[in-house]
Amino acid sequence: MQHGMRFLAIQPKNVLSFGPDSSELALGPLNVLIGPNGSGKSNLIHVFSLLRAAATDLSNALEDNGDTSDWIWEHNDADAMVAATFAADGEDARFKYELVFGEQAKATAVQRERLAVDGKAVLDRDTELGVMQLCGVDGNSHQERCPVGQTALAAADDGFWFPDVHRTRQWFADLSIYRDWAIGRLAPARRAQKPSSGSAVLNDDAGNLGLVLNRLAQNHDEKARLLDALREVYDDISDFRVVIEHD
Repeated sequence: MQHGMRFLAIQPKNVLSFGPDSSELALGPLNVLIGPNGSGKSNLIHVFSLLRAAATDLSNALEDNGDTSDWIWEHNDADAMVAATFAADGEDARFKYELVFGEQAKATAVQRERLAVDGKAVLDRDTELGVMQLCGVDGNSHQERCPVGQTALAAADDGFWFPDVHRTRQWFADLSIYRDWAIGRLAPARRAQKPSSGSAVLNDDAGNLGLVLNRLAQNHDEKARLLDALREVYDDISDFRVVIEHD
């Protein structure tokens, strides 16, 4: 069973509005960002989206709305770096993932990548050689090739031999990032929702809200917890229903 994780610290350098001298930011169970417009609050959220993309398709995520260089602080020639420290729920081991990327020939290029558990590297990427070193459950080092535009985290897909790499990739891929929600009549949450959207986790745009609520309604305890939470903003709520109709 895949357990959750918690972030302990994040450090973006030379990425978006975070310059090369940015300090590490300690994180707790709940973190509230307060600051004027343009102070970097949204950009910090974007940094977490980079971690999610590192687990799947970094190049597409960076190039989706422009060039990779748009992610570099003040479009300078140096590479961007994101480092995250985290731990599995209920475990003491500290994970640290570091990703350094830049742009080559108008394309994303991963320059350096490392994942360590309690200081011991379980993934170490050598971009110049085009290979990644992985420490397997047998204690031996394994070497595999990795395309320059792909992260080693996404490429290493053997969960049996490299469980810590596999867990990290799954944790990052499952990150939910909720921002820029629309609530008008054409908002995704108010449109017809396809069953294929899934109901396990609320999509970033809340486009499967009805499906998620329908799932929660089937579990008495989860529904009760949700109603208790809703009463914090609306005292008179007593129940909710979701009607699923088929064409």
